[in-house]
Amino acid sequence: MSDQNSFTKDFIEELERCAGNYSDNNNAISSESKTIFKGQVETFDNVRLHNIDIYHNSYIVRFCYYPHIPFTTSHSVLTCFISLEKAESQRLFYPVSHICAYIGICLKNALTIPLILSTTSMKECFDFILEDLKAIIPQIQDLSYDTERKAVFFNQEVESAVLMLKREYPTDDEMQKLLIGAKEEWYPLWKAEQGYTANDSELQTEFDELMTRYLCHVQSLMYEDKQKFLDYYYNFIASRAVGSAAEAYMTGNYAESLKKFKKQKYITAYEKVLISYMDTAKIPRPHVPESIYKNITELYKNGIPKNNFKESLAIAPAMLLFGLIWLPLFLAVYFLFYFIESRDSIYLLGSLENAPSAMLPALLCGIVMIYFNSKRFYKLFFRKNHQRLIELDNAVNSRSTRQFMKGLTFILIIGSIVFLALTVHQNIKMTETGIYDNTNFWSVRGDYYSYDEIDKVYYRAQTPNGYGDMLDMPSYVILFKNGNELDPYRLNTCDEKFLNTLQDKNIFVESP
Repeated sequence: MSDQNSFTKDFIEELERCAGNYSDNNNAISSESKTIFKGQVETFDNVRLHNIDIYHNSYIVRFCYYPHIPFTTSHSVLTCFISLEKAESQRLFYPVSHICAYIGICLKNALTIPLILSTTSMKECFDFILEDLKAIIPQIQDLSYDTERKAVFFNQEVESAVLMLKREYPTDDEMQKLLIGAKEEWYPLWKAEQGYTANDSELQTEFDELMTRYLCHVQSLMYEDKQKFLDYYYNFIASRAVGSAAEAYMTGNYAESLKKFKKQKYITAYEKVLISYMDTAKIPRPHVPESIYKNITELYKNGIPKNNFKESLAIAPAMLLFGLIWLPLFLAVYFLFYFIESRDSIYLLGSLENAPSAMLPALLCGIVMIYFNSKRFYKLFFRKNHQRLIELDNAVNSRSTRQFMKGLTFILIIGSIVFLALTVHQNIKMTETGIYDNTNFWSVRGDYYSYDEIDKVYYRAQTPNGYGDMLDMPSYVILFKNGNELDPYRLNTCDEKFLNTLQDKNIFVESP
């Protein structure tokens, strides 16, 4: 089993133990677990999220573990949801934070906790969230029995989602007006289609009942759509619960958190509660367990792994080390292309001089090798804290990450082969009958000139750099009879064999 498989498996098992103890000690009716995977591969390193639903008399508590929250840099996250309905058709899981905002309570702990890097920390985070959850269980239970308040809460959440995501739903008044208009338009048509004789009063009553059922059906469909919309909304704003503003709040950096919260275009009801709390708090304090506080402040900054100066310096020698492993392969590829390119030529100017360019793809592939050999990299350059970095890697890595890196490696290798082929081909190719000007890097066929088209080759002590300045770099310029010039100074036109080959073809070469 891979490290990532074991990492996620251990965390889910620990979460199951914690949830089982909670269920046993709080008179829960039952519980069930469900793992949702990314795609069709059902392995622990491919888990999208793991839910544990704990059923009580009138509500359901859901603990949810995300190995990674989509579209964020946050990893190994635990959070909690509440469903105020037990009927499956009406079941919608609200974030506990949103329920807190509705009942007007600001709990003392963070309700979504990222960067859980050990099973001990998982238990600590579960207990942290549970402590706050127990404090509002009476209010949750009361709310679950109050149909009118639940409807108000649901509609408020829909309004918040509509405001943020720019969605529109018709109001109840608009639906009633639509129904009245439809009655007036549809009743004559419906009456004409009836195949039996009845008085207008009976027909009108039957039609009104039909329209009432129709309205209920439409409202039911709209309610289901609103539920799905809210579910999407909660997934959409999940990143905010672990974003830079929330992260600053978790660590007790209220000034930074307030600044970031107030910069947001839209502020949720719970974020308003947090802002109010931080504005009036006398002493800032952390809102996550000590292990998470340490992870956030030492390893992360705004959800992104920190790179200190020492780590940055370590990349260069590691890249060089792993690049040297790739270099012989790319040099072999380079000289294979050189052999193919030189088969029908007398001489290639520039191809051999460009051979050191094989180091570039070797270094790029060396960076990729750091990822696939991260343990060796950490042990070699970070002996004191390599275990902590491995733990962080286990939290960050997933099957999709590895697949992406494998895909990136494949693209780099193919791209490197194309790059080397073009680099070899960037030359002046001399054949028995003429020369091919392939000095343009993206040239495939090049421009062909017979030796009869060349007037002479003259010496130039200075070469223009393309910006109007002259460089103290001598070169030999090929002058064609039509007045065009070819000055491939980048390919070393002072090459003696190149000049001798031109002279052998009875072309005048000017002396310095």
